[in-house]
Amino acid sequence: MAHLPWTAASDAPFAIIDFAEVVSIVAGDSTESTNERLKTAAGKGFLYLSNYGVSMDEMATLVRTVQGDITEMSEEQRASLADDSLAGYRPLGAESTAKLLKTGSLDDLCWKYTWLETGGPAPNDLFKTIMQGYYAKMAAVASTLLKALAKVLDVDLGALIKDDKSVAGRGVLRFLNYVPVPEEYCHDEPRDVRMGAHPDLDLLTLLYQEPCLNGVPSLQARIDDSWVDVPAVQDTLVINFGEVFTMLTNQQVPATYHRVVCPGAGQAKGSERVSMPFFYEPDPKYKFSIPEWSKFAVVGAANDKLTFGEFIQSAIAILPEL
Repeated sequence: MAHLPWTAASDAPFAIIDFAEVVSIVAGDSTESTNERLKTAAGKGFLYLSNYGVSMDEMATLVRTVQGDITEMSEEQRASLADDSLAGYRPLGAESTAKLLKTGSLDDLCWKYTWLETGGPAPNDLFKTIMQGYYAKMAAVASTLLKALAKVLDVDLGALIKDDKSVAGRGVLRFLNYVPVPEEYCHDEPRDVRMGAHPDLDLLTLLYQEPCLNGVPSLQARIDDSWVDVPAVQDTLVINFGEVFTMLTNQQVPATYHRVVCPGAGQAKGSERVSMPFFYEPDPKYKFSIPEWSKFAVVGAANDKLTFGEFIQSAIAILPEL
């Protein structure tokens, strides 16, 4: 993976937090400066997490296995990897974040494969083993990070964290294979998008991303009313936070809008990329109240508790109007 044009850690636009620091916070062995560092980083809405327990060689094996196995299948075989749930394969053009949120008309320029807590349809045993292993590691990282954030932010997450040891959460792991962007979508400002601007609705998202072969950043975050590039830094995950976590922390941590843009004019060649978001969300039966200040207050009164499952259904329906 050394051939990929990674961005140097010194050029990262957001703080890089070592996962060992997160573990020390949970264990109660951290310094005040370490606590403040994580708190400040989370307050920006985006951060990088390094040394998270998966080597670059392991990531290379995972990416090339999933990408290779699915790419080498016929369309009929790939269709057999789809089921009636979110799990499995979705072809290029099957989803459009921009259309869903009414922010544009382009389809997401990637094919997708989704793995759930209960698994998903797999083409072979090695594929299944690799996805199970990575899912378990991301769930452990997300759980640990959530507990550390609860401490440094001094927030009571109630039934979400049980006896300080386990978290009532689950994940949705997606493999997004972005194809080279067609030349007609490659032009300078305003940039076209290959995944429309949106906030996540979960607790937090752990994103592994590889850079485009041409080195042009694709992921952008909306910070202080400006779009900021979020380049791929080797051996890190990008962390952003969802609307539920913003509500639970009383706005200490923002749910930042983000998007994936097409390259500029003349930059279509080498614009393919891979990313793997792990969306960590509460159990569907987890109940919480929506604060009056939230843009989702119309979903339910502040004193009425909704389950996460109820919130998701309602939030997706009204998000285009917000």
